[in-house]
Amino acid sequence: RDMDLTSLPSLRRLQRLGFFLTPIAFIFILWTPNTTKMTTFDHATWITGKIVGQNYKLAHKIMSKNSFPEPTGDKEYQVVIVGGGIAGLSAAWKLNKAGKKDFLILEMEPQAGGNAGYFTNDVSSYPKAGHYVIPSTTQAHEFQELLLDIGVIRSVDKQGIPMYNDEAWGKQPVERLWIDGRWDWEMPPWKGSEEKKQVDRFLDYVGYGTAGSPKPQTLIGMHDSESHPAFAIPIQRTSKNFPKFLDFDKISFREWLEKEGYTSERLLWLLDYYMRDEFGSDLNSTSAWAGLHYWASRDKGDNYLTWPSGNGQIAQGLIDMFPTKIRGDSLVFNIQQDSDSKYLVDYFDVQTSTSTRVKCQYVVYAAPRFTAPYVINEYQAPWLRQFSYSPWLTAFITLKHNPKEEMAWDNVLYKSKSVGYVVATHQSHGPHHEGRSVWTYYRPLSEFSTPHDGRMELKLKNWEFWRDEILTDLSQAHPEIQRLVENIDVWQMGHAMIRPSPGFIWGEARQKSHEHFGNVIFGSFKLNSS
Repeated sequence: RDMDLTSLPSLRRLQRLGFFLTPIAFIFILWTPNTTKMTTFDHATWITGKIVGQNYKLAHKIMSKNSFPEPTGDKEYQVVIVGGGIAGLSAAWKLNKAGKKDFLILEMEPQAGGNAGYFTNDVSSYPKAGHYVIPSTTQAHEFQELLLDIGVIRSVDKQGIPMYNDEAWGKQPVERLWIDGRWDWEMPPWKGSEEKKQVDRFLDYVGYGTAGSPKPQTLIGMHDSESHPAFAIPIQRTSKNFPKFLDFDKISFREWLEKEGYTSERLLWLLDYYMRDEFGSDLNSTSAWAGLHYWASRDKGDNYLTWPSGNGQIAQGLIDMFPTKIRGDSLVFNIQQDSDSKYLVDYFDVQTSTSTRVKCQYVVYAAPRFTAPYVINEYQAPWLRQFSYSPWLTAFITLKHNPKEEMAWDNVLYKSKSVGYVVATHQSHGPHHEGRSVWTYYRPLSEFSTPHDGRMELKLKNWEFWRDEILTDLSQAHPEIQRLVENIDVWQMGHAMIRPSPGFIWGEARQKSHEHFGNVIFGSFKLNSS
């Protein structure tokens, strides 16, 4: 899940809005801590739902190639793209734009899009996971080009400044925080002058606390003699001329904060929240470089782009360019070089329970990188053991109507295991919509000692467990939540994104990950962007 960090300073300019509760409800919430024992909602028989994905049992079959029937077929393509997430779709976009249209995308799930995908019900479209993007940074030329091609950007002026479609801008209010028994429109409200000083010191250091353009001595404003920034998106455009900053990758974000004297409870919670929100990790398991990069790599501003379907709008824009070249329900389980130096790609068709073989000159492997040794014949990459993937859960909550209060798009619960929820209908109906709605709820399993333990939690717990945990969490701020909910569908991601653990960003494993294997080219959006 991505969250617009750049909106934080702007929240202070928003007028605080009252949140009215009955006296009894207010007393209940005021005296109920965030660690409330989970309630069982078996009596709420009107709440339907199920676990709708991901199909990990199917995916795990690649560990034993004997699980699949013998492949048939001999159709040939110039390029086969394995994985229809945003990385695979972006590779197809570049090929298509270059006139190289002889390609095929093979995607395990029924629809392409990956974590940038979306679902639709009779209320609204809603994001599966990724739900917003920041306007393209000055370094992300390709991203600006993509947004222009799919119509998010109307035009680009002579100075290179893009003009975005008005409907893409996120509607106010952006975000709010449930803390101290009420909704607060600051993120979060600081307690005392000493805490405020620490917050201001951190914001000044990264460049958010300065008026106008960030000063050169701030992280955002710092560039080398060739105008390369100290922190850039994509990462490859980061200047290597700031070894002090690169060394931050060797320690955790918590270690760096402690060395710099940051002790504010709410500041540390906020920074930990953003690491869980962005990477599914925490201050201990995120490198200091990655933590600071999250702040310092973005052009200063308080705008974001979103749609009811979240980043599904971008994924769909790409899909619409070449819909006939995408094959869903197709799990690639074997890639091997043929005697004529071409590649054989075998995939299992979930709908027909048959295996098909296609031939190609090049393979773009845009599936999760840890799967490559299981799929690509003779591919050995022991350094992949340094890749750590965060487990996540998202839930899609259909409501009879929103709570009768002013809603924000992004809604955060202080010290919750979740990172809150976004309201799909906010963009189309605004903050006062009282009709039916859909929320996407985000829950990283970052509290476990290892990602593997988090994945086991996903595997062992049933839908009823997650229903109860989600409703208990939301009832802190919405005591009436069970009466409002119609349906909760749950989406599980055992390997949602790569964690930027200490030593990973500028370490050997990530550098080796860019090396081709013959004519197999590797691509991963999260690995190569931010």
